[in-house]
Formats: sequence, structure tokens, C-alpha cells
Amino acid sequence: MPGLAAPPGPRHIRVIIWLALATEIVAAIILLISSGPLGPGYSKPVLHDGLRNPGLALEVPSGPDDLYEVLGRPDDQSKQVESDRQVAAWAQYFDFGLIPAYAAFFVATALLLFRCFPRPWAWLGVVSALLVLVAGLCDIFEDIGILNAIDKLRHSVSLTPGDAHAISQWGWTKWILLFVMLPSLAPLVLDRSSTSLGLKSAALRWIGLLFGAWMIWSGFAGLIACAMGNRLRLASAATAFPVLPLYFLPLYALLQDGIESGLDRMMRWKFLGLGRLFSWLAKWTDLAPAPRKPAGTKRP
Repeated sequence: MPGLAAPPGPRHIRVIIWLALATEIVAAIILLISSGPLGPGYSKPVLHDGLRNPGLALEVPSGPDDLYEVLGRPDDQSKQVESDRQVAAWAQYFDFGLIPAYAAFFVATALLLFRCFPRPWAWLGVVSALLVLVAGLCDIFEDIGILNAIDKLRHSVSLTPGDAHAISQWGWTKWILLFVMLPSLAPLVLDRSSTSLGLKSAALRWIGLLFGAWMIWSGFAGLIACAMGNRLRLASAATAFPVLPLYFLPLYALLQDGIESGLDRMMRWKFLGLGRLFSWLAKWTDLAPAPRKPAGTKRP
């Protein structure tokens, strides 16, 4: 793979890191709402086919029964069912914040690819940016469809196949676009030339190799899952989407100049005494440079 045609600008990298932080925070909030720590969580964390992601089930329903399994039937207005509907509604509300965050992050990384890589690799950046923008619009319509279904069930109105289709058509389209985009951005982390993002860090280069392979696998596996309409395979393939944000934050932010430099940064952290922990880690791994002996000193 060719190296970067131009080195990435520090300002551009800082913008990407801040967008990665925003994406990670909002995604973590949605995860905590759905799983329980920030709310009651879903009453059925595992669905009939073994899917452990009720939120994903709402995005790609094959019919009303898939929505009923997570949100309850229209004649059931119990506290538990209302709690599930509230969790789903809050997840969609926060998703309206996640959408611009992840769209901006992936567009910024796509522009980095376009600006720094030679042709024809640079055009992957343009394609990726367009794909994630359209995917974000699909995500908005998908969330609106889920909220409409929740509102109907709260008013004891039965859902129709059309209601499920109004959600799934946007949900599946979104995932297809994202699964095409993800491997298109893999060159950013796979590059191992003298001008790569991991130029000064062997650890970052190896992590990039692992993450890049994961992104490519996820893209192809995800497209197969979408073609099959299999939500279990979809859930498995979608695990690679946090990879690129995590590459930039915390990994690139800390390790861009090597592990020793990264530990040195972390040793200066005062939050919760983490600096002492990383100081001990640096000594334990013997990364601190050993003091040099004066010239002419003889070994005992």
C-alpha cells in the first residue's frame, strides 16, 4: 500500500480526536441506557433467536412481531412494558446526537484519507464521506419510524407490516452503506510506510494492522449479513465500528510517539491517582531509560 502523499496536519488530527471523543461518549450513554446502569434496561436482553441487542432488533424488524418482542403488544400497558418503551425512546433520542457525531467523525477521517493519500486511494475518502452522510440520513428516518411505533403501542394501536417496513428499509440501507464505508477507510490504519500515522510507534503500526484487517472483515461480513437479512450475523459484523474512533482516541492520542512517550503522558495524569498507576507500570515494564554509567567505569 502506498504511503501518505502528505503528512496529516496536527489541527486535522485534533479535530478527529475530539470528534472521536464525542462519538464515544454518546455511544456509551446509549449503551448504558439500554443495558441498565443509566436506566432499567430492556427486560429481555436476549431475544428468541439469541440476539443480545434489542436495540438492533428494532432497527431491522422483519414484521410487527419483532417489534412486539422488544416493545410489548398493544394490549399490554404494564409498567414493565412501558419501561421497555421508555428505554427504546431514550435510546432513539440520544441517537439523534450520535448520528451527527459519528457522521462528522467519519467524514473527517475520510477527508484525511483524501488529503494525505495519493490517487486513486484518495478517492476512497470521497466515497466514504458520501456514504456516511447518506447513512446518517437513513439513521434519522429509522429513528423516526421506531418512535412512531412506540407512540402507536402506547396508544394501544396495533402495528402493521408497513410500520415494520418503514423502519427496516432505512435500517438495512444504513447498514449496507456503513459496511461499504468501513473497509474504504482501512488504508488509514493499514499504512506502514515511513509517512504512516504510526510512524513513531511500532505498537500503533501493529494495532493499525489488526484494526484494519478487522474493518475489512467487518465490511464483507456485514454485506453478506445484509444480503441474507440475518440480524445475528449483522450484530457480529457490526462490532468493528468502534475500532476507528478507538484508534484515534485513546490509542493514537497516547501512543503516536511510542509507548514510552505515551506512558510519560499518562504519568502526569492527576485524576483519581492514575498517574501513580502508570508510573508504576512504566517502571514494571522497564521502559524508563536506565541511567548511564560514567565513561571508563569498569564492570565489577
